Amino acid sequence: MQISERFNLNKTQAELDFIDIDTDRDIPLFLAPSSLGKEKTNGIAEAKALFTYLKEPNATCLGMSRGKPEGNGVGNTDRFQIFDNLIKSRAIQTGLIQDLEDNVLFVDNFGKDKLSDMTTNIIRRHLISYSQDECRLHGIPLNSDVPSGYYWGREENDWLSEHTQMLVIDNKPILLAPKGGGFIF
Repeated sequence: MQISERFNLNKTQAELDFIDIDTDRDIPLFLAPSSLGKEKTNGIAEAKALFTYLKEPNATCLGMSRGKPEGNGVGNTDRFQIFDNLIKSRAIQTGLIQDLEDNVLFVDNFGKDKLSDMTTNIIRRHLISYSQDECRLHGIPLNSDVPSGYYWGREENDWLSEHTQMLVIDNKPILLAPKGGGFIF
């Protein structure tokens, strides 16, 4: 059931700023990393640490899962294999890869679904704030003291988590994603 139906918003997808997801299955849309700033790190250990919390973020209901959103995303083996492939990649060494989305072309097993998962984990805090704003705007109730999951703290230069207000459906935190602004592909 879509968010608009579940909460009787009486609005079409065109009238909503967010993607009207069906919380019972994934929609084959993906978050694009083009909205992320271009920050580089020189230390390999620091760069590898950035891959620590890049797991499947089922909360957006975006991706390739069939049926209930329960994909594997960027698992432990995947994320370090992807990192090692990036470091060893001739495309990285020559400067051909300059943006996160370029990895889809040059790294094995790195498709748009995993790219979207990584993007979601990095910008999760922004998606939480956006979801809170949209829920308040449409009178959708939020649950208090919900674990956020890890997100990248730009100022802290580290992975953070907190307990916050979130949309929860069937005991599952839900993140709303905006339709525009270069986020979706």
